[in-house]
Amino acid sequence: MNRRYFSRETINRRHFWLGAFLVWLLCLSGGLLRFQVGMPGILQWFELKGELNDRRADLASIDAEISMIDQDSRRLERSRPAQEKEIRRVLGYVAEDELIFDFSSASREAVIE
Repeated sequence: MNRRYFSRETINRRHFWLGAFLVWLLCLSGGLLRFQVGMPGILQWFELKGELNDRRADLASIDAEISMIDQDSRRLERSRPAQEKEIRRVLGYVAEDELIFDFSSASREAVIE
């Protein structure tokens, strides 16, 4: 075997480069974040990418909700029967030709006594 391959100088150089590679890999991966070094890395990039996708999904659902509210708003601005129905629903008003049946537990207790 070649004695130079296993010489002390070659082994020290290999250890140095192996250590340098491991430190570089640790920095690149974001593994030093646990030690509060503050170096961003691949792990943080994946986390931020996932959070961005979550925010985009939230934004899409909020946009859908806004479009539904806009449709309701336009319907209420243009339609008198829709306005009356919404007023009765929200404020509890009753039209002249409506009957109300209350099936709540409080009204049942009053009837039983």
